[in-house]
Amino acid sequence: MSLLNTKTGYTTPWHCSVALMANDEWISAPMGDFKEDRLLEIVHENGRPSYFREVNRKRPYMNGSTKFGGNKQAVEL
Repeated sequence: MSLLNTKTGYTTPWHCSVALMANDEWISAPMGDFKEDRLLEIVHENGRPSYFREVNRKRPYMNGSTKFGGNKQAVEL
């Protein structure tokens, strides 16, 4: 019986880490899987690594600014 949602079939409390996903779901998987995922970061509590958390990373080109001063102007074609 699995106590946490998992993306792999090999999860035991002493072999896995947990991650808090952006939708507030906790999942478990081997720590190496989480370390390889660039959308997860380690959360430290009391100076010690505690769990992984999914971060909402925005792509630089989606932030509304441009290298020309950030002005958005409609262009008719």
